[in-house]
Amino acid sequence: CHYIMGGINVHPETAEATLPGLYAAGEAAAGMHGANRLGGNSLLETIVFGRRAGERMAAFAAGSDQAPVKDGALDLSREALEGLEPRGAAPGPRAQDLRERMERLMMDKVGITRDGRALAAAVEELKELRRDWRRLRPADTARAFNVERLEILELGNLLDLAQVTAASALARRESRGAHFREDYPIRDDERWLRHTLARLAGDSVSTAYRPVDLSRWAPAPRTY
Repeated sequence: CHYIMGGINVHPETAEATLPGLYAAGEAAAGMHGANRLGGNSLLETIVFGRRAGERMAAFAAGSDQAPVKDGALDLSREALEGLEPRGAAPGPRAQDLRERMERLMMDKVGITRDGRALAAAVEELKELRRDWRRLRPADTARAFNVERLEILELGNLLDLAQVTAASALARRESRGAHFREDYPIRDDERWLRHTLARLAGDSVSTAYRPVDLSRWAPAPRTY
């Protein structure tokens, strides 16, 4: 059973993210298993951290006032939705076509077996896909329950995550766990025994790193 690796960086005791009031558990959260992708991880990440997140969220909500809305936040949301007004007869890309291109790209160039040249190409192609995404307009003119508009917004989120994934994989010059780089086939604990923290701004991904907690278990070579 495959399992998503990575996600929102959360505190191991509280399941709280770096943004106050935001909690994550399960496949949305990161930091518990690193490069491991075994499906049994779900039990720990959903039951243990789901409980921790729920308890902390309840305590946070009980002791907090409603969060203030920043000036212009409503305008930003309105602008995002108005940018997806129906395209009418004007030609333009279709969300399904972009999604299929993204899926093929991620499978072919950012799969389990990777190399630097393919990853670098994927980063640039994803930038192009994200630019094409900005040209998407729904054909559905409905103002409510517009599934096509939701699919376009979802695709935008997927493209953002794909860009972060590809750029982070390109920066990590080693093989670890289920990540295998043909151009860097050896695990490099001296340089890369650390978690990747990635941030997307525009078309650029910046990466930072934090150390791995080795207080209980240290990494060892696979011998099976």
